Amino acid sequence: MILLEIPASREWLGLARRLVQDIAEPRIGRQQAEELALAVGEALANAVEHGSPGGSRDRVSMVVGEWTGRVVVVVRDEGVGFDASLVPDPTVDQERGRGVWLIRRLTAAEWADEGWGMSVRMAKGRGGPR
Repeated sequence: MILLEIPASREWLGLARRLVQDIAEPRIGRQQAEELALAVGEALANAVEHGSPGGSRDRVSMVVGEWTGRVVVVVRDEGVGFDASLVPDPTVDQERGRGVWLIRRLTAAEWADEGWGMSVRMAKGRGGPR
């Protein structure tokens, strides 16, 4: 298991995506690793933009591990949270708002309000959906 804690700043997102890609690819293959890295990038971007009320003073954490043939990533922020089930699928002409939709389509994802922040758990690989 690997824990990465970064400032809530977009400049760190590429590093986190590459880390997920590098860990996941030998375990679940290139295509699934790319899809997981894309979903994680969206989750991290949402955590930075919506889940970090203190800006770059806040922290976003990411845990990457393997469980029963799947790569599992949990992203946590310090925001107030939201109900992901209420986020509608985006429309074609919408410029923004596709992150939750992509995460749902690319991974087996679960959101949780931790009371002190929000987390999303994403899994990809053998042994279940997506």
